[in-house]
Formats: sequence, structure tokens, C-alpha cells
Amino acid sequence: MAQKSFGQQNDILELQPGWTLSEDFTNTLTGSAKFIVKKSQAFANPPKMGDPHPHNTKARIIAVTLVGNASSYDYDVQYFGLTANPSRPVYSYYSSLSEEPIETHPNFVDFGGTADTPLNNAVFDADGLFLGFGDGAGDDLTGVRGYLTGSPSIRKTWFTTQVFEGLEDIGDTRKIQGGVIPGVSSQQNALKTNWSSRPIGLNYYEVTEEFLLSGIGGWNPVIYEESNV
Repeated sequence: MAQKSFGQQNDILELQPGWTLSEDFTNTLTGSAKFIVKKSQAFANPPKMGDPHPHNTKARIIAVTLVGNASSYDYDVQYFGLTANPSRPVYSYYSSLSEEPIETHPNFVDFGGTADTPLNNAVFDADGLFLGFGDGAGDDLTGVRGYLTGSPSIRKTWFTTQVFEGLEDIGDTRKIQGGVIPGVSSQQNALKTNWSSRPIGLNYYEVTEEFLLSGIGGWNPVIYEESNV
């Protein structure tokens, strides 16, 4: 489409053809637009942070770039908005390996036994505390004291128009919503390890929380309090 001139009223910004506005599955809007105004009137009424998109007031200006030409100025404007507040959260997952004591292995009883019925030369003290596997233990268990297990982390990100305070429950646990992570048992929960928030323009905030997934039995409730947030 052809560029529009700024017309008779030189102090009026003229919206140019080619503006955009997109919505994705997270209920967020992104868009762009270009305005042209006569050079002598460029600063009379410029686009302002927080002004609405000309075709959807739910999207607001978050960035403005001024481009100078011979007789006019271009304003390249970026928009962001929400069709639901807060937006639909996005979950991402990543994992690493960590070493855990061998006696915490979910199948330990099958290869280590108990204090009353030890297996594979497992040694326990008088209080039933596992001390290690002795010489000649079967299944190559001699000297084994730990095992590697996955430590999945969860990152949850969403957008909102409200200031969200998320520092107070770092170190607390949360129940995991059904279906969020395939294969996670109902006994597992997540320990909140990090929180961050950053402004998007004047009207919106991007919020991120990070969690560490527990083992099969969940985080110890004596040590880690369940969050009510």
C-alpha cells in the first residue's frame, strides 16, 4: 500500500498503511505502526508511552523510535498488550544430574535390604543407619555410596498489569497442577528457587518463577513449608 502524506493538519500524526497486531496462545498482543508528521510539528504531539494501538486499545505503546527525513519525521512504534490478565503461563523444563545417597534410592531395599535383613554385604549400625556396602558385595556394589538422579527444574513465565511480589515464598514448596509435567506423580511437589519481574513499557510486567522438582516422595515437609501464595 502507498504511503500516506500528513495531509492538511500538519500537527496531526498520520498512521501509515502496514500496521500490525498479533495475538498468540498466551493471550498476549504484539504490534507495530508507523506515523508520519511534518518536521516542524514533530514534537507537538508525539506518540507517548502507554498510548493505545489505533485499532485495539488493549495494546499499548512500549517503545518509540524517531526517524528523521528531509521534510518529515517518522515515528516507528511498538505495542504490547493482554487479552487476559494475567496471561496464560508458559512452562519450560530443563534438567541436570545430581548425586544422592544410595540408601535413598527407591529400590534400595531390593539390593541393600534392611538392618534386620541386609543384602549384598550391606552394613548398618546399631540404630539401623546404613554405613556402606562391604567387600565382596554383589552387583558391583562394593564401595558404592551414591547414585545419579535427575534434578528437573521448572520455569513459569506470564504477563500481568499488576506488580507481583514473589520474594516472600522462595524456599517454600508448591503442589504441581495436574497435567503440567507429564509423568510426575501426585506425591511430588516443587521447591521455589527464584523469582524475577521486569516492566514491559508502563502498563505491563513479565513475571518468572523457577522451581526444583522433588523426588518421588516430595520435599521434606518438616524442612520446607508449603506456600499459600
